[in-house]
Order: sequence, then structure tokens, then C-alpha cells
Amino acid sequence: MRFYRNLALAAAILPAMIISLPFGGSKYTTDNSQTREIRSYNDKMPSEMLYRKFVVENPTNMHTPPTPTSMPSPTASPTPVALSGKDLFLQGYRTANGPEEYAEHFVDYVIPLCENKGRPDDGWYWDYNYGDYHLSAAQFSKSSWNRVSLGRFDPNNPYEEMHPAATGLTDPANLYDVGFNVATWIKPEKEGGFGTYPAEQWPNCWQ
Repeated sequence: MRFYRNLALAAAILPAMIISLPFGGSKYTTDNSQTREIRSYNDKMPSEMLYRKFVVENPTNMHTPPTPTSMPSPTASPTPVALSGKDLFLQGYRTANGPEEYAEHFVDYVIPLCENKGRPDDGWYWDYNYGDYHLSAAQFSKSSWNRVSLGRFDPNNPYEEMHPAATGLTDPANLYDVGFNVATWIKPEKEGGFGTYPAEQWPNCWQ
């Protein structure tokens, strides 16, 4: 009889023990045929407690978006600076790869002090109003200017051989063209020039 009494007691206690176990998501049927679901500990916690547990107490659990960086302000383009006559001449001269050993003598003496002394813009100004026989601030003869710029001493003579080093720069008032043509006129032929000698072309300015 004692055995059966103990068996009945175990049958009454066992369902209550099962209810208290933390089996997440499992279902069971009690002796009164009511279906219940046992949830895990975290399922039973209110949302406020979960937030405090996982975010407030452990901030590393919360994703922190990167701080946006501001775009740099655009830099204003520099204001173009007008080049002087000397600078324009040197720009053309050096673009044509003129002999560097002559460059400073041209811009410091030949043009401003020898060929054009006393003229406006420190000797760098030239235009057709002066009625010169010579062309440009470098004082080319018309035939020499035609030769270096168009390839012929007389551009209207179809029988004259065209020189391959002709620059195509024909404006004697444009100091870039003047510098380019001077460089090409005195540059050696093997370097794509006409191979003339400065002391022969500007004899009064080359002593």
C-alpha cells in the first residue's frame, strides 16, 4: 500500500516541476487537459527590462551610426593675372625651346633698350601706327618675319621653297608670337629652327 501511495504522490508533484523548468517554446498537457506553453526567461521579461539589460547596461550592443563629415568648401579659382610684355615674350620663347643662354639678353636689353628704347610700355609696345619698316618689338624685317612665320621670304611667290620650321604665328603685335618666332629664328636647324645667329640678326644690340 505504501508503494502505491508514494506513486500517487509523485504523479501529483511531477507536472508542477515540469511547469517550472525553463524550456523555451515547448508545450505540454497537464492533468486537467489544459495546453500551456513554457517560455524562456527572456521571453517573460518586459521590453523595458530588455532594453536596460542589453543597451543601457551594455552600450556596445547598440549600433552607433558614423558621424557625417561635412564636405569641404569649394576653392575659388585664382583670378587670372595679366602678363607683362616681357613675360609674354618669354612664354613664347620658352615654349618654342629657344636657346636659354640668350633669353635674358633679349628681354633685358635687345628689345626694351636697344630696338625700342623710349617707346611705351618700357619698350615692349609695338603696332603698325609707328609706320616702321620692321615688324614686331623684335624689329624683324618684313621678309624675315614672313620667312619665320609663313615659311617664305615672299609668301606670294609659289616657286620659293617652303621652310619646314615655319611657325604659322603671324601677329607682330602679339608678344607671345614674337617670342616664339625669335626662338625659332635662332634655334639650330637640327632642333627644328632656322639656324641664324643672334649677333648677325641684331648686330647693334649684340656687342
